[in-house]
Amino acid sequence: MTGQPIGRRERKKAQTRDAIQQHALRLFTERGYDATTLAEIAEAADVSETTLLRYFPTKQSLVLWDDFGTGIAAVFRAQPTDLRPVSALRATFHQVFGAAITQTQRADVRARVALLLSAPPLLRSLLLDELHGPAQLMRELIAERTGAEPDDLPTRTLVGAVIGVSLSALFAAERDPSADILTLLDDAMGELERLV
Repeated sequence: MTGQPIGRRERKKAQTRDAIQQHALRLFTERGYDATTLAEIAEAADVSETTLLRYFPTKQSLVLWDDFGTGIAAVFRAQPTDLRPVSALRATFHQVFGAAITQTQRADVRARVALLLSAPPLLRSLLLDELHGPAQLMRELIAERTGAEPDDLPTRTLVGAVIGVSLSALFAAERDPSADILTLLDDAMGELERLV
């Protein structure tokens, strides 16, 4: 984040992108992922199918996150230097996904997770692919903090544990639809923090 004002054109593009994704998630929830077409999503969002595909090149990309790294690195690097890596990650997740997130964004997180966990095998399998980018980013950030190498075994193991507890929070949310996913994630990170 540069702190400079976002221009009118960029705001419009962001609003269009958000509207398309919100309509897609609503239709996927109401009609089912397989039963919803890109044409129906474009119509609901009041854009052309060509415009939709400029923002989201595949149907799967309407569900997946492509903005995990936005703000994460800067917030992690700003954590107190005496915090251990898991504690710094937990504080970062809380700041980025917890404290500042709106109820609408929480509903969006729940809708995406529900789709990923209950959708067709292809989409569900993409959940694992979706974790590659965040895992790489976390390895690099932890390596910066510890002076280790991003690909050494201790760093990979630690990031694997973070991914594991994150998945445990998602699966717990699947079993209890009334639970707040972000609270479950923070609780799971707290357990890992206590153990390491």
